[in-house]
Amino acid sequence: MVNGLVTVPGELIDGCAYAHVREVAEAVRVKVKWVGEERMVVLSM
Repeated sequence: MVNGLVTVPGELIDGCAYAHVREVAEAVRVKVKWVGEERMVVLSM
């Protein structure tokens, strides 16, 4: 089971951070919740 808060690297923020994170999460079948301005995502099964 995967649960966690992940900080997204700054270099992804200026690009398509959400798309990159979502693509990886879908590949490993976890749900993603983007946490606003904090540059973090919540990953959970």
